[in-house]
Order: sequence, then structure tokens, then C-alpha cells
Amino acid sequence: NRFGVISTSGEVIIGNKYDGIEYVEGRQEFIVLSGKKYGVLSYTGETVINLEYDSIALLDGRDNYYLVEQNDKYGIIKSGEEIVVPIEFDKISYNIVNNKKMYYLQSGESIMTLEDYLDYCNTSLYIEVEDLSNKLSEQLNKLVDTYLKMEKIYEDLNVDDVKSKA
Repeated sequence: NRFGVISTSGEVIIGNKYDGIEYVEGRQEFIVLSGKKYGVLSYTGETVINLEYDSIALLDGRDNYYLVEQNDKYGIIKSGEEIVVPIEFDKISYNIVNNKKMYYLQSGESIMTLEDYLDYCNTSLYIEVEDLSNKLSEQLNKLVDTYLKMEKIYEDLNVDDVKSKA
């Protein structure tokens, strides 16, 4: 059996070419299965996430996060295939803590929360940008110092003195 989606007016939104289709409540998207690969289509039938994952599930509808599995590794992507967490973790799970889902990323024996991972990534990016900014500032200061030294040498050099000595 092949599955598709039609509107209430009878318009074909997604052709009958998928092995499975699941409507994502509140997102107006569909998780589709073709062969053994999953992806996500919009309510207009456009590809939101390519059909290349071994499994896929909505992780958090508020942020458009999808939990994906590929080659026995897990990651998190947003609609549009923006990688939030690289597909390199052995397990991604959650617990309810104070009425809030806390997501955990596990790689080998190492476990960290999603929030800690995102904070680490944002901090690392900030440090890299700050380091680059500091290096550029140092280089600019060196150039300005060199310019000021050259300007002083030029001022001290009297062109008429050079001509009369020649």
C-alpha cells in the first residue's frame, strides 16, 4: 500500500508514493516513510527535512526540533535541516523535571543535558569570535603604531635638507 494526502476539497497535496505518513499535530507537517528512510514534508507537500534518516520524531514543536537517527547515532535538527545537535550521540532521552522536559545527550559513558550542550556551543562560538576580534584589534593597533612611527619619521625628515645634501 502507498499513502498520500489530499485536502478536504480533493486536491492532492502529497501523492500516493509513501510507505507511511504521520501528521505532526500543531506543525502542519507530515513525517513520511519511503523504503526505510524518513523525512518531513510541509502541508503543501514541499520537503522540510530530506528522506535520509532511519527514524525521526518531533522533539519539541515549539522550537521545530526533530530527533533523528542515522546509522545508529542520534542528533537534533530543526525544520529546514538546520543542525542543532550533530548526529553523533549514542542516545538522546528525556525526563520530566519540575513539569519540564529535560533532554539528555549520551555518548559512551558521557551524559550532558541539551541545555548544557547548547550553552557550551554558544560559549565556544562567542570565545572564537571574541578571540578573532582580539587578534584583529591587535593587528590594527600594530598597523596604527607603524603608521604613526612612519609619520613621525616623515615629519622629522626635511625634504629641503635632503635636496641640499644631494
